This record gives sequence, structure tokens and C-alpha cells, in this order.
Amino acid sequence: MEILLEANAGRGKRIMNKIWIDLTDISVWNGHHTGTQRVVYELAKRYYGRKDVEYFVFNPKKNTFHSYDFTSVLDRVEAPVKVEPDEAVPERPPVLRHLVARAYHRSPETIKKYATKHRREQIKRIYRKGKSVIRKNKSVFIQPDTPSLSFTSSDTLLVMGKPWDHPSFMETVRREKPVQGYKLIQVVYDLIPVFFPHLFGLPLFRPYTQHMFETAAISDGLLAISKSSMRDMERFCDKLLIDCPPIEVIRLGDDFTGKVSRKPLLSSLEPGNFILCVGTVEVRKNHQLLYMAYKQGIAEGKRMPKLVIVGGKGWYTGDVMYAFEHDPDMKDLVYIGGRTDEELEWLYQNCLFTIYPSVYEGWGLPIAESLARGKLCISSNTSSMTEISGKLIDYFSPYDSRECLNAIMRYTNTEVLESKELEIKNEYKLHTWDQTYNQVDKILAKRNI
Repeated sequence: MEILLEANAGRGKRIMNKIWIDLTDISVWNGHHTGTQRVVYELAKRYYGRKDVEYFVFNPKKNTFHSYDFTSVLDRVEAPVKVEPDEAVPERPPVLRHLVARAYHRSPETIKKYATKHRREQIKRIYRKGKSVIRKNKSVFIQPDTPSLSFTSSDTLLVMGKPWDHPSFMETVRREKPVQGYKLIQVVYDLIPVFFPHLFGLPLFRPYTQHMFETAAISDGLLAISKSSMRDMERFCDKLLIDCPPIEVIRLGDDFTGKVSRKPLLSSLEPGNFILCVGTVEVRKNHQLLYMAYKQGIAEGKRMPKLVIVGGKGWYTGDVMYAFEHDPDMKDLVYIGGRTDEELEWLYQNCLFTIYPSVYEGWGLPIAESLARGKLCISSNTSSMTEISGKLIDYFSPYDSRECLNAIMRYTNTEVLESKELEIKNEYKLHTWDQTYNQVDKILAKRNI
């Protein structure tokens, strides 16, 4: 990293170009790292220990930046898992839900009769909304005795998370950057809420579009996670008649192996008798297509493999979730729910193959996760998903349940599947997070950062 000789207070003090990495997203994140959290953590970890690198978080209540010790994040994430690989541990119900259920069952019948199905659904909605508010208000933990930061012209802010969650983040940067003179480099994941607003909640469209406009207007460089995302960013700028900052594509790492494996407690689930779909259960991930493909296969008398869907609930999932859970055809055939890292590892290792029917993606991490473990993934043929492995895997239209069903049935044939797995083993090139780090660092060095 280049060292510049600059005059400082008239004394010619040596000043080092410094990279400040934003940890706002993961500073208080205690769950499984997915998506942006994984990107922030994996790259921040590889910058750790460099003399020209420091970390910061944003306080949205005061609109101030503060230095942050990455060690606290590292210790929390890298803590050893104290679980035996073959030990099946039942999941503990969330404390609040458990207490509510216990209170209900201990209530007299005169109280219970008022708990109609409609009222129970209202209570569940209030519970989910309250949980969401609590999670958002956890905000950022600013370490004690940490004064607010004032960046300098020798600093570069590397933002890899989700600043759109805190709109005042970009407002603060826009106000301070011209005065303090620092550089801003941001990762562009996707512009799906801008071009496909129907796949997200309506409240997201305005702040996300505003964020992407600010990103284009004040960033000194952009790192797109796929060629598809780069094209979308250029298209966005073109539509708004603004200049797009210099933008380069980086490839995310997919070396996820080496984790502890533990079989989840799912009845009738044995190695090799199920396919796996990983991703938030939301309208964009297109689980509706899987439902229609399975219904089509069952109607035609096909022997459908069990389907395990791993992911939390997201936007607009009520109808398809209800169908999966209450359709008699799906009884003992489909399992839905979040799983621990250890259980997810077992599912990856023991599935027949994985499937990813998403309508549109910025990258498609579950595809890479599957291939990194030598497992076939059949996926949609749109956006970035064809970039991950090219012609090495099979694709289907995210709007055609017949194509999806045909792809599923093709690989229930043992010989066909084994042939494809051998091809993946011989030809798929694992991209490590070390390689991603080297890509990012070379780009920053090229721009004299």
C-alpha cells in the first residue's frame, strides 16, 4: 500500500493511506451469516491485522461513525461449536413463544374460548412485528469511550454491507465527504428492488432506489458481485442520465466446507432420498414453482423425491406456505424451516442434489455452496445464476413448471446424477475467499488507495 509524504501541520509528517471497513451490519449480528453478512465477514477477516486497515460502525441515532474492534466479531463467529457430529439435539422453542403457549394452555376455558383462530393469527402478526422492531432497534453497539470519527483525505471507506437499512448513513457521507475528502468504495449486490419492485415489499422501493442513486452520485468506485449486477447498475445510471462510477466485477468465495455436520430431526429423512432448496422463503425465491412442479409430477404418477426447504420467512409467502403445509399431497413429502449451520451442512452432504428456482439474483450463493461440496444444483436460467458455473449445471425457466419437473426427474436417475457429479468434481473450479480478497485488494491498489 502506497505511503504518501504529506505536510501535516507544517511538519512533513508521514501519512499512510488507510482503508476503513464498515462493520455496521455484523457488529451485533448473532445469527448465521448469509448473503451480505458473509461477504462483510469473510473479507473483513482477511484484512484483519494490516497496519493500513481499521474498522468502523455507523450510529444511526447520532449519525456518527465510530471505530470498532474487529476482534469482538472474530471471537464471536469463530467460537468453537461444542456439538458432537452425530448427536441429534432437538431445537429449543424461542423463549417468548414458549411462555405464551404455556400461559394459553394454563388459562381457564372461559378465557380460551375467546382465542379464536382469527385472534391467534393477529397475535402471531403482532409477535412477528415486535420481533422485527426489537431486531432493528438493536441497531449498533458502540463500544464504550469510542469518540466519533472524522475521516481524512488519506482515508478510503470500504462499504460492503446494507447501508440502505440506515438511510442517514448515505446522507451523512454525502454531507461529510466533500469536506473531509475521503474516498468511498461500495459493493453492489443487485438492483432487484428497483427493477422488480413486485418481488419485495412496497416500502423498500423508495429507500433502496434513493440509496442506489446516492451510491452512483458519490462513490469513487463500485464492486459488482456479478456481470448481471454490473449491467443493471449501468442501466440504472443510464435511465437517470447520470454517470456511473468506475465499476468492476468481483467473484464471491464459495469455500464453505469443513463445518461440523449434524443430522436434523426430520422424520423419514435419510441420505440420498431428498433434494434441497436453500434460501429465504419469499416470492422472489419462487417456491411457488416447486409447488406446481411437484403437483404436476404427483398428478402424473411420478415418484417425487422428498423436498427440504431451508430458510426463514420473507416477503409474500403466505399462500405457498399454506399450500405446502395443508395440501394432503405434500404430507410427509416437504419439510420447511430454518436449520442450524451444522444441520445445513448435513443436508448439503446427504441430499440427492439441490434446486434453486429464484426469479432473479445478484449472485446465487446456494448454487456455489452446492457445487463447492460436489453436489449438483439445477437452477433458474436468469440474471447472474448462469455465471456461476456456465454449462456445467442444468437450468430451467423460473416460469415453467414443466421444465422444472423434467429437470428434477432427470437427476433422480442414479446413473445420470453420478455422471454429472463426476463432471462437477473434475471441472468445477472452487473460488476461495482468499481469491476474492486478492481481487478487491488489487482493485483498491490500482486506484492508488
